Amino acid sequence: HGGYVIGPGPSKADAWSGGRGNLFDNIDAWLAAKPDIVLLLIGTNDYFNIVDQPDYQPDRDAPARLGALLDKIHAVSPGSL
Repeated sequence: HGGYVIGPGPSKADAWSGGRGNLFDNIDAWLAAKPDIVLLLIGTNDYFNIVDQPDYQPDRDAPARLGALLDKIHAVSPGSL
């Protein structure tokens, strides 16, 4: 999902993803298959593809967004590693 940000919130990928260019908003559907392992290689786009958030600071906000995504993954698929 190249160009996606951790989320929630807008990103440049919204233009070609139907407004859902972040992982947070899609994770429920993607984890419906109840995977055993979830591999994430994320975060770079949170430094370069955040738009329309003038007070967004990656060093401050990206870790909180990552924590929220991990909490959501655990809630949706608690058996996943």
